[in-house]
Amino acid sequence: MNAGIRIRSVFAACVVVAALVVGACMTGCSGSGSQQSNSSSTTQEQKSEFVGYWQLDSGKVKGTTYTSDQISQARKQNGFNYVMVVNADGTGSVTSSEDDPFKWTESDGLATIKSSEADDDWSAVAQMEDGKLSFQMGSDTLLFTPVDESTYKTAYDALMNSSSSSSSSSSSSGSSSSSSSSSDSEVTPELKSFLDEYEAFIDEYVDFMKEYKSSGNVSSLLSKYSSIMSRYSSFMEKYNAIDKDSLSTADAAYYAEVSARVTQKLAEVM
Repeated sequence: MNAGIRIRSVFAACVVVAALVVGACMTGCSGSGSQQSNSSSTTQEQKSEFVGYWQLDSGKVKGTTYTSDQISQARKQNGFNYVMVVNADGTGSVTSSEDDPFKWTESDGLATIKSSEADDDWSAVAQMEDGKLSFQMGSDTLLFTPVDESTYKTAYDALMNSSSSSSSSSSSSGSSSSSSSSSDSEVTPELKSFLDEYEAFIDEYVDFMKEYKSSGNVSSLLSKYSSIMSRYSSFMEKYNAIDKDSLSTADAAYYAEVSARVTQKLAEVM
């Protein structure tokens, strides 16, 4: 996937995941670019405020503000995360499902960030706000809070492991039908049944959100909204109860496969 599109999809995912967390509460309660910038990298070597390790804290996406508590809940419930490293030599990377390296320069308190990959053209602007790094892409803003190297590496490794599992499951799904059938037979029937039901519910949720966005009378959908969010709360309680560390290889692969598809489906309503 084009890195610029992927980064924008993280903004979209921020909306979806945080919105679902809010709904549940309502119903139930480092790879980096190697080239150095020419313009102001010499001043960056003097330990700019931007230099360091960062983790998503809060933001404003599509006109809606999401708090630190909401993002924290999304991180715990869904494994949603977004981390960034800004190096003093004018390089860095942002990481969600993959590493996206960038180059950056600083001038008058603003950091201009551009992809360091020749076939990509995404860019952003960053500035410091009350000790947090404000990462702006178009009209959307994500706020990152500083973290130590250990916290960054733990989050980074978790994201990379999750991405690796998703890639492996995608490769497996593209193999011959006979090997696919063999793999499916190894998945625990109870787990497969729940994950299939969970994915079917997400399909229903996406269809509802499309209807909600196009409706001229959203008040008529409030009853259905309450029902959808109540069911979401129930599904998430069961989903979070899954002990991922005890899953067999086949179970873990299918779990990652379904989770990856669900993420893509949720992005459709952004």
